[in-house]
Amino acid sequence: MSESSQFLWIPGKLPGLNEVIDAAHKVYGYGKARSSEYRKMKRAWGERVQVYARQQGFRPVESACFVYLCVETARTRDPSNVVAGAMKLIEDGLQDAELLTNDGWKNILSLQVFWTLGPEPGVMVACGVPAPPLGEHRERVPGLTAGR
Repeated sequence: MSESSQFLWIPGKLPGLNEVIDAAHKVYGYGKARSSEYRKMKRAWGERVQVYARQQGFRPVESACFVYLCVETARTRDPSNVVAGAMKLIEDGLQDAELLTNDGWKNILSLQVFWTLGPEPGVMVACGVPAPPLGEHRERVPGLTAGR
């Protein structure tokens, strides 16, 4: 493991891209009071990401390679749907917590995404330079065995 590698476990079933898009279309209110379900979703998950990041001692990141391991309990959602929604909400939450400078080209050096089945849904985020190998964060997922 690289000295700069960090790991962050976000438990729970994160919204997939389909849920994010649906929420963005649900707008209510008028004028300055105008809001959307997406804004509520982003705020709620952003707060969750911030809490877990602080609890787990996640340090601020200027730029890094990011590896996502999305754990689902069943094969009911498409993998690309799961990882797209999770990455968006997690990176935005890290930015809101001032733990990720930005999610632009200078900051996200590479992305790797993986998915698997496990007893608890959630996302293990690993970041560093170079990217931490899959095995290093797979073993950190609660209840997940190495052979799965």
